[in-house]
Amino acid sequence: MHPLWDQLERAASLRGDQPAVRSGSQALSWREALGMAGRMACVLSGNGVRDGAGVALISPNSLAGLLLPFAAECAGGMFVPLNNRLTCAELVEQLLDFRPALLLAAPPYVDIAREAAAIAGVPVMLLGDVAEGDEPRFDSLAADAEPLAPCGISRDAPVAIYYTGGTTGRAKGVILTSDRLAMNALQWAHAVGARQDEHLLVVAPMFHMVAGLNCIIAAVLACDLTILDRFTPAGTLDAISKLKVTNLAMVPAMIEMLFAEPGFAGHDLSSLRILTYGGSPISQPTLAATLENFPGVRLYQVYGQTEGGPTVSILGPEWHTLDPAHAGRLHSAGKPLALTAIRIIRPDGSACDRGETGEILVRGPAVSPGYWNRPEETAAAYRDGWLHTGDAGYLDGDSFLFIVDRIKDMIVSGGENVYPAEVERVIVLHPAVRDCAVIGIPSERWGEAVHAIVRLEDGARADEAVIIAFCREHISAFKLPRSVEFREAPFPLTGANKVDKRALRKDHAGTSAN
Repeated sequence: MHPLWDQLERAASLRGDQPAVRSGSQALSWREALGMAGRMACVLSGNGVRDGAGVALISPNSLAGLLLPFAAECAGGMFVPLNNRLTCAELVEQLLDFRPALLLAAPPYVDIAREAAAIAGVPVMLLGDVAEGDEPRFDSLAADAEPLAPCGISRDAPVAIYYTGGTTGRAKGVILTSDRLAMNALQWAHAVGARQDEHLLVVAPMFHMVAGLNCIIAAVLACDLTILDRFTPAGTLDAISKLKVTNLAMVPAMIEMLFAEPGFAGHDLSSLRILTYGGSPISQPTLAATLENFPGVRLYQVYGQTEGGPTVSILGPEWHTLDPAHAGRLHSAGKPLALTAIRIIRPDGSACDRGETGEILVRGPAVSPGYWNRPEETAAAYRDGWLHTGDAGYLDGDSFLFIVDRIKDMIVSGGENVYPAEVERVIVLHPAVRDCAVIGIPSERWGEAVHAIVRLEDGARADEAVIIAFCREHISAFKLPRSVEFREAPFPLTGANKVDKRALRKDHAGTSAN
């Protein structure tokens, strides 16, 4: 059984010599993509990636990142994309945990890959234009190879491991199977009404599961795909305009960067049909700018996590409106995908009432079966058929899901639970505030104190008293920031382009609030 490979073969059968994927100066038809993936599978198999062994990749976004999941499944092995923002020590930790048969490395990550692989005892092959080095060139070997016939694997065999948490704690490898990946692609396509005549653009890092899923979606739908090696506002706008991109997935911060790009108005963006975003709800100002600059575009907010397949729920375009009557829905994560179920529970396992915050549980055909080499953590996260997400949230009376925060980010102040996201949503409503992050810092009096880190709009003025007074108008007293810090520099980000709260908390290690 080969759910991923079958989809690639289907796309080649349906569209043959029609365009499949572009990446830099390279362009492949679907027939060429199938042939290249088969030759890559031959090289992988000949270098130990078979019978469940894996291949790891550290690279910018590339054709290799697109085709390797299909090639690895064809060879009977697994694919592991590595976060190219990690340190050598973090890469070594993941290589030792997974122990792949082969590590593929492309510039500018060749040197760090060599260093990590030498420590972990993993052989290296090089991708792309690498001037120096004695390692074999994977591209050259694949160009001369004969396509490999798919090796038989069971439907529940792992075909990919995506590590999560590498920049926010000890990384865990999330197991994904090909049938679950294909199912989540179908769920997404059904939810947004995607079609074969789409042209998807990948700009987010492909080592992140959401961006990686776009490649599988393209194969499932047999639609065009363009891969940018990295996100830049100018490059993204040029691609949309020149290639007539219809589908784009980003985080809200990226959308804001597009609008701020000089010359934005000079690009023809009329081809864009679907814009999906995740990581956080969209702010009212960003929504207003999006509706103005992308008239007719259907907006979808997606919620999920790698363990969830990754997509769990979607908020549709009908709720992306400036109509005050629907403003509350804009802060929700929508409703679960078809075939996916959501529950909210209390710490004792009992079901929460509507509107009551608890832990979000997910069940569905795309949910990961567990963590690689982590039986105890798998048993803790997957119980009675439900994935315990670690996210806190609630369901309203109409079954819309609202994400409150990560349970581990919860601040316990004076015995009260404070979710940073609740405070952040209030602070960003202040007209002087551009962005904010809320963390807990040690407090002798309260155990933890709510601390807000604020970035102001250019030319705007506000002080600690102003921010706290504004919060007092909107949230309970125990949730109020006890201190406010102002910064000009952007917040540090994780590999998933989310604010790195661990790094912010490190900045305040050893400090204490009243």
